[in-house]
Amino acid sequence: MLEYMREGSIKKTVEVDELLCKGCGTCMATCPKKGIYVRNFKLEHIAAQIEAALQTVE
Repeated sequence: MLEYMREGSIKKTVEVDELLCKGCGTCMATCPKKGIYVRNFKLEHIAAQIEAALQTVE
């Protein structure tokens, strides 16, 4: 998480290191503001993967 000053207040933003990114979409699925987009992923796909993982635990 990066913090920076703008218009007299501290703002926060996330910056992804593309060399380390695995393209799994976890950041997109967990972003509370839905402000992250991962190429070739849709939130519905991530939600389906999470549901499938939860079913295997039960």
